[in-house]
Amino acid sequence: MADDQRYMQKYSDIETHNLRPALSVRLLRAEQGKGDYIVYVIWVLDVRSGVEWIIRRRYREFEVFRETIIGIRKKLQNVDFPQKHLAAVTDKSVLIQERLNVLQRFLRRIAGIITLNSHHPSTIKLQLVLQRFLNVEENLDMIILRESDPATHLVKTVEVFMHNVLHMTFMDRALQGFIENYMGNPIDDIHRRWSEEEACKVAEEQKEFLDRLQNFLFEALFDDCVDIITSVIQESGAHTIPNKVSELIDQMTATTSSHSQSRAAQHRSSKRAHSTASDDGSGLSLVNPHSHESETIDELINLSSDEFRCVIRDAVRRQVETEIYLATIGRIDFIMQQVYEAADRQFYERTCKLCHQPQSYFDIYVDHISPSSWQASIAAFKAITQKTLPCDKINALLEMSRGIFQLYRAEHPDVSQPLSADDLLPIFIYIMVQAQLPSMISLLNTLQYLCAEDKRMSEAGYYLATLQASVTHILEADLRRERPFNAQLSHGPQDRFDEE
Repeated sequence: MADDQRYMQKYSDIETHNLRPALSVRLLRAEQGKGDYIVYVIWVLDVRSGVEWIIRRRYREFEVFRETIIGIRKKLQNVDFPQKHLAAVTDKSVLIQERLNVLQRFLRRIAGIITLNSHHPSTIKLQLVLQRFLNVEENLDMIILRESDPATHLVKTVEVFMHNVLHMTFMDRALQGFIENYMGNPIDDIHRRWSEEEACKVAEEQKEFLDRLQNFLFEALFDDCVDIITSVIQESGAHTIPNKVSELIDQMTATTSSHSQSRAAQHRSSKRAHSTASDDGSGLSLVNPHSHESETIDELINLSSDEFRCVIRDAVRRQVETEIYLATIGRIDFIMQQVYEAADRQFYERTCKLCHQPQSYFDIYVDHISPSSWQASIAAFKAITQKTLPCDKINALLEMSRGIFQLYRAEHPDVSQPLSADDLLPIFIYIMVQAQLPSMISLLNTLQYLCAEDKRMSEAGYYLATLQASVTHILEADLRRERPFNAQLSHGPQDRFDEE
C-alpha cells in the first residue's frame, strides 16, 4: 500500500495523455502458482490502441489494490469483494471459482466507475492505481506505437465509445444477467460428458446473444458513430468534411432512420459554412496531402456505403465479444477441448506425418510453388492463435489469406496469371500442415460457431469455408497413395473470391 501511495505522489502530476480512456479487463482463469498458492490470470485490452496483454495476480495483490483505492475514495469499500475464507465452502475448487467470479465483478466495477466518472476529482488517482495494477506502464511504448497508426484510429475511436456504452449501469446489468445465467454451475460442467451436439447448442446460445446485442447497438447508435467519425476527420486537420464523405453519410444514415438525413445535411451545411474562406472550391478538405491522416481519410472516402457500415459493425462486434465472450471463455474452451480432444490429436498427428513432404505432394502446381515455402503465410497462420477474440481470429485469417496472394505476386513477378480460388486450396492445406497447430479442430469449430452472420457471408466467410475444406481434406486423405491430395482437390468452396 505504501508503494502505491508513493507511486501516486510521483505520478499525480504527469500529463494526462498517458492515462488510458478505456481499459477492458477480464479474469480468464485461476492457475496454480509456483508455490502453494493460486494466481488469477487477467486479460487486459487497451481499447483505443488495440494492444492486449496478460498479467497474473495473487489474491493478496487484489487486497492491496482494494485497500489503496478505498484510501482514495472511501465509498469503494461497498463494492463487493471476496473474503479470504468462505465459511460455507469446503471444496477448494468451488472456493477458487467463487472467488474468481467475485474478483471479476469487482475489477470490472472499478474500471466502470473510472470510465463513467471521469470528472470526479479523485478519478485520476484511481486511474493511476488501476493502471499500475494492470501493468499499463510496461506496455505503454507498444500502446503509443499502435495508437499512432492512423489506419485504425477511426475504428478504435468508435470502439472506445461502445466500451463506454457497455459500462453504463443498465447495460452492465443486462450483460451480467446473461453471463451469470449462461455460465450456470461450473462444477456440473466439469463432471459432465459433453457431446458435439450439446457443445453446438452452448455455442449457438452465445452466438445468438452476441448477434442480437451487436444488431441492437448498431441500429441504436449508428448515427452517434457517424458523428464520432465525422469529428475525428475534422480533428485530424480537415477544415471541412469532403463533399464525398458528406454524401456518404447522407447515403448511410438515410437507410438507418427517417430523421438522420436532415441531420447529416445539417452537418454538411455547417461544415461548408465554416470552410468558405479556406476551401479552394473543389469540395476537398485542406489536409496535408503528405500526412498519414490524409491517407486514412482518402481510404474512408473510397469506401462504399455498405463498406462503411461494415467498419462500424466490426467495431461494435469487437466490444460485444470483449464483454461477453471473454466473460464466458472458460466454459467455451473447456467444452470445446473436451469434445474435440480426440479430433485435435488425430489432426495434429496427421500434420506431423505430412510436414516433411514437398509442396508438389499437396498438388500445388509447379508454377505456384513458393521459393520461401510460404513461410510468411505460415507465420501469419500461427499468429491467429495469439488472438483472443473470435472476431480478431477471423480478421487475422482474412489477412493471412490475402497475404498468400501478395506473397505469390512478390515471388512470381513475371507471371501474369494470378492465383484463382481453386489454386488457393492446396496452398491452404500446405500452410496448415506446416503450422502444426495442436488444437486446430477446436479452433475451427469455435470460429464456425461464433462467426458473426455478416462475416459469414463475406470474403472472411469464404476463407473460413476454405479452412474447413482444408481440414476435411487433411483428415480424409489416403496417405497410402503416392499423391493422396491429387484426386481430392478438384474444387474448394463453390463461391469464388479470386484475386483481382
